[in-house]
Amino acid sequence: MSSLARYILGMSAHARREAFVEHGVYRARSFTYGEIVERSCACAAWMQSQNLRGERVIIWMPPGAAWAVAFYGCILSGAIAVPIDAGFSEAFVARVREKTGARLVVTGDWGQDFPAAPQFQPVENARDDLAEIVFTSGTTAEPRGVTITHGNLLANLEPIEHEIARRHWMAAPFSPIRFVNAIPLSHLFGQVMGLFIPQFLGGTVIFPESQMPDAIAKMIRGRRVSVMVSVPQQLEALSVWAKQLAGMGEGGGVLARWWRHRRLHRALGWKMWAFIVGGAPLSPATEKLWRDWGYAVIQGYGLTETAPAIAITHPFRQRAAGSVGIRLAGVEARVAEDGEILVRGPNVSPGYYGEVPASGDGWLHTGDLGRFDDAGNLFVLGRKKDVIVAASGLNVYPEDVERALEAQPEIVEAAVVGKDLNGRATVHAVLVTRGDPSAAIARANATLEAHQRVQGFSVWPGAALPRTVSTKKLQRAAIADRVNGQVVAAPKVAMTAWQKFLADRGIPLGTSLEDSGLDSLDRVELVMLLEENPGDSDLHAIFQPAVAPEAHEPTWPSSRVAHAFRVVFRSAILFPLLRWYVKVEVRGAENLADLRAPFIVAANHTSFMDVPVILRALPRRLRGAIAPAMSPDHFRKPWQLELTRLCFNGFLLKPDANAVQGALHHAVHLANTGHAILIFPEGRLTPDGAIHPFRAGTAVMAERLQLPVVPMRIDGLYEVWPEHQRKPGNGTVRVRIGAPLKMNAGESAVEFTKRLEEVIRRVLSAES
Repeated sequence: MSSLARYILGMSAHARREAFVEHGVYRARSFTYGEIVERSCACAAWMQSQNLRGERVIIWMPPGAAWAVAFYGCILSGAIAVPIDAGFSEAFVARVREKTGARLVVTGDWGQDFPAAPQFQPVENARDDLAEIVFTSGTTAEPRGVTITHGNLLANLEPIEHEIARRHWMAAPFSPIRFVNAIPLSHLFGQVMGLFIPQFLGGTVIFPESQMPDAIAKMIRGRRVSVMVSVPQQLEALSVWAKQLAGMGEGGGVLARWWRHRRLHRALGWKMWAFIVGGAPLSPATEKLWRDWGYAVIQGYGLTETAPAIAITHPFRQRAAGSVGIRLAGVEARVAEDGEILVRGPNVSPGYYGEVPASGDGWLHTGDLGRFDDAGNLFVLGRKKDVIVAASGLNVYPEDVERALEAQPEIVEAAVVGKDLNGRATVHAVLVTRGDPSAAIARANATLEAHQRVQGFSVWPGAALPRTVSTKKLQRAAIADRVNGQVVAAPKVAMTAWQKFLADRGIPLGTSLEDSGLDSLDRVELVMLLEENPGDSDLHAIFQPAVAPEAHEPTWPSSRVAHAFRVVFRSAILFPLLRWYVKVEVRGAENLADLRAPFIVAANHTSFMDVPVILRALPRRLRGAIAPAMSPDHFRKPWQLELTRLCFNGFLLKPDANAVQGALHHAVHLANTGHAILIFPEGRLTPDGAIHPFRAGTAVMAERLQLPVVPMRIDGLYEVWPEHQRKPGNGTVRVRIGAPLKMNAGESAVEFTKRLEEVIRRVLSAES
């Protein structure tokens, strides 16, 4: 058994511990180590049955438990994983599939439907066997994949496992230790820090959906996180948020710094203590900032070709500021005469997929410039190809100039490149600014040496400089090409989320929220867009008039006392009264046999009696879980609303932006406390008995809350009590219950809404 397989199967020792948490904007899904090992073995057994050993398997989906199961399944079955960032295009995936001959592309909730494989035995993988092929760019016409062997990964993991085993007791105060992993698992750094190292500690890995600093900070505190794994840009964004809370002053001991910056430590939670940063160089200023605030900053340096680490800093040892640590055990590294970092060792990739390995001296040329100090600390100075050779013959490292520029308040981002001027390179800055940058450049130049000073600048036409998808590195080559006239096309301007929302509904662009005619379910989708696109100025401008304090739904209707009242109310009053007016015939109740709350019920809206009839149609064990979303139009007086909350656990869903936000957060509360949400996707009572078009709000809520949807069709109730009739009559009501629906991988909210409507409108009608 390979050591990688040993690591995976060894997670069974923590079977009941929480292994992964997928933290959505609204809800979170948790998976234990036992579940992950069981699903991984089942996945691997299926792969073996498909003869996938040695075959390529593309993994193309967002990071999470399903991603881990697919990757672990490849390792255990001997298949070769081909991870691709979820943000890369379908066209790029097609090129990779053609290049690698991959037999399978994995998307969606992988590994949930495979039968258990309790007697599964993993294949024997040698250290030289390929484990994965990593494609690091989604922009090139001809993708290039780095081949990574089992031995390459083990060369990174074994020294760390050994060190953790020696010092495992130091993690005890933080146990259970929780990691936020904000790096895609398609990146090797993300894999090592998401799928292996936390598992050595029996820790929990949390995958955040939102990358916004305030959302990350709230999650760190709420989840009692100890370590955040990120790329430098994410930590720098969090620094901007943290400065509002950090105290003044520097220096002092650990306790003094914790006390001075106690507001920040309280906001992030008292268990938070370290940031692990990789994938790109971290600004020394950002590192110093967090260390002064009392946090450990752990850096790593490496390449995809080194699987991925070359050097790493020790979390419990002091090191020289600005260094990326010391060489990993077993890795050789030196600096060539021209300053380039050279590496060799068992962590170095055998080459690129489909290419003959280049013959050489056995050293990998990293393309990075660096130096070692007397203590063995490695300092990375920049990319060799990015160095600008000034007219004086001196080297200019772009990162040094960029740090000076980005320290100025007028400059949001800076990229420094060489601009050709009559055959000589000049220092040119490409900027994203908050105003006229001339004075800022002058101030920055005053802090730089003569050969480093900016000699010209241009303002980038977009809101941000172009960066790579996964590690957020500057695409410096593309910027330099544009500066030197090799790229003349301006970047395309994408529609804002609000503009796309209008366009999808055929509403003219420029229409205001008040004139859009959107009902409460449309605004459910719109509010979710707002929370997922906090940087969209159009959305914020639209909702600005309604950002008065958020309207919160009361939680008392879901209390045990209220629940006990409803049990008595249904048996003693509601159902006897209902039988006086209608006879309820139910079909499809067997579709709910294995269903447990939380879930969503979606039904056509025929009458004021819909909710009592649906409660009567449900099995007894599910009735107490139902919480219907209600329109405020049905309540003329406050006591009517409060009585309905008591009797039915209802909550308001008003077409008011502020109230919709409160209702959505209440829906999260209901789902997290084991309730089921009842929604009428038409958004209003039918005026004529027919089923009217569904709104996408139900599908969006199902997607974001990650809940199945139970379709229901009600017939005959409109004839008993239509909207325009004062009192109910008598009759027979037919309720048809369909099998729970889940959104398919890649299915949009609009597509799911059409499928749901089709089931209720036609499929359930045919079953009657």
